[in-house]
Amino acid sequence: MTRINLIPVENLTRQHLIAEYRELPHVYRHVLRAQERGETRESVRARAPAEFRFGKGSILFFCDKIIWLNRRYAMLVAEMLKRGYQVNFPEPPWDRINQLRDEWLNDWTPSEAEIAHSLERIEDRVANPMALRRKRKKEAGEKIRKNEWDF
Repeated sequence: MTRINLIPVENLTRQHLIAEYRELPHVYRHVLRAQERGETRESVRARAPAEFRFGKGSILFFCDKIIWLNRRYAMLVAEMLKRGYQVNFPEPPWDRINQLRDEWLNDWTPSEAEIAHSLERIEDRVANPMALRRKRKKEAGEKIRKNEWDF
């Protein structure tokens, strides 16, 4: 899962800001690999959820929104610098982006409902951090018991 939030970056907690900064570039790699396999925007969109959501399908959802991702990345970097955090990669990975076909380079505007969903999820994570850890620990234990662990 790649955490990409929709709320303004100045409202993100330290943990959410840094996680999004680190994970957003995964989408670029995913798109480049899809393109190298001969996939098109349409073939990826057919597997992607129609609307923004967290979890399964989130990377596919953002594959054809590279312009929006670039702008979001710039906002994340600016906010990290404003807070005095170290930024090792102040620019998105242009070496990957420049290899992408134009069909992937689209903008996007999230709906109010999508923004509200993003805010609700962050508020839940901030309010219940131990519940999330317990859930992940339980899921990991179940995978080990079922011998479904991905190493």
